[in-house]
Amino acid sequence: MGDTFRGSRILFTFTLFFTGCGPAGGGCSSAPPASTPVLEDVFKPGTTLTNLGIDSNGEFEALPSPSVIVWFRAPYPTGVEVTVNGVILEQTSDIARQQTLESQGLGFWLHRSGSPNLNVAGTPRWDIAVAAPPALRTSERFTIGLTDTSSNSTTPRSGTLTVKVAIGIPDWVSVPFNPENDSQVVLLDGQRISGCVDDELWRGNHIIDVGDMRASGGCNEEIVVFTKGNAVQLFAKLTSGIWTDSLRDFALVNLNSGLLQVPVDVWLLGAGLQTRATADFANADMIYDTSRCGVAFNPTFKDVSGTPAAAALFGTNINTMQNAAWRAALAGSAFFTTGRINVYYVGSPFSGQSASGFNASPYNSNIIGVDTTAQPETLAHELGHSFTLLHTTGLPGFLPTNLMMTGVTGRNALTEGQCFRVNVNKTSSLNTNLVRGGFIRDCPDGTTNSTCPPLSFDVP
Repeated sequence: MGDTFRGSRILFTFTLFFTGCGPAGGGCSSAPPASTPVLEDVFKPGTTLTNLGIDSNGEFEALPSPSVIVWFRAPYPTGVEVTVNGVILEQTSDIARQQTLESQGLGFWLHRSGSPNLNVAGTPRWDIAVAAPPALRTSERFTIGLTDTSSNSTTPRSGTLTVKVAIGIPDWVSVPFNPENDSQVVLLDGQRISGCVDDELWRGNHIIDVGDMRASGGCNEEIVVFTKGNAVQLFAKLTSGIWTDSLRDFALVNLNSGLLQVPVDVWLLGAGLQTRATADFANADMIYDTSRCGVAFNPTFKDVSGTPAAAALFGTNINTMQNAAWRAALAGSAFFTTGRINVYYVGSPFSGQSASGFNASPYNSNIIGVDTTAQPETLAHELGHSFTLLHTTGLPGFLPTNLMMTGVTGRNALTEGQCFRVNVNKTSSLNTNLVRGGFIRDCPDGTTNSTCPPLSFDVP
């Protein structure tokens, strides 16, 4: 039977069904012995019933609602006693009576349907709606007790089925656009009744219940959302604040922009390098998106392999390339585009060091070199330097698969802490090249504070 609504109150068609002894035609001469009800499930009412799920404490998590619906198995009870926190509730389906009870701060219960669900094997399944007293609907939790009080002389009263309900007092983060249907990672700073919270981790898809947030007071207040297929979003309010002390605040974090497209000029200083470069960029796209860094690369290939001036300028000795005079000469030449990352693929190994790739950061993060001995992830690693990331070799909390490791192969991931810095550090090429707009920070790799999450912070 569908639920009927009048305003915010839920109306149910009511027929007393606990007077029977069995289904039509089954009959019996007396009530069956009282039997402790067996819990089936707990739902919240709506146009369709929504399963509440159960948390690690054995409590059903519920949004604030006039009632919850309890499904349970029992024989054909002639009576049921319903309690909330040990207080017996009145049974009623009369709307006026419900309003009177609520005005007196009392709860109630009612039959939800006119007959049990007999389309299941074994003991019939029943469902009732339990409306806790109004004060408990905004408390942390309450306990429902269901007792079979059949008038059988042998067993006139059963044991009690106990159902624990944890009431959410939710404020919500809404993330309405999620093209890859990812379980989004949300970092939350703000104030709760217990005080300031920093980098609370939440996961969810579209609508995320984050509990009771309070007005910021002196706490840092922001929401950061990491999700595949979209740019990292840093949502903060500097004046009016995100949350209030009232319930049911709603923070909209709009993810409709897709991945940030990073323009890159790729200079090819040797024959047959474009195939290799194309594969490297595809690998970089995969690493940064699956890590939820929110960027993709848009390369423009420029074959200058037959240009003597380019070959003369772009030698293969890394020590020379790190020289300030050489960097200035390259940046002032026809083989460099200002305001874009410039990647130089050379047709022979670099000399001077064992490295197969380099980035000129912090002097010029828009200069990257890759040689023929580079690994498939070398380009992605050097792009990380362009985004302010340093090496993670030897740092606690990092796996060998981290992209910014050195001396290893198979590097294919970044942490959310690194992706945060890729996006918000003011010297990241995303910001210096004006690819990204929004808040910027000073968050060096080694800095952790209320506005900079730990570098190693990661969520699978």
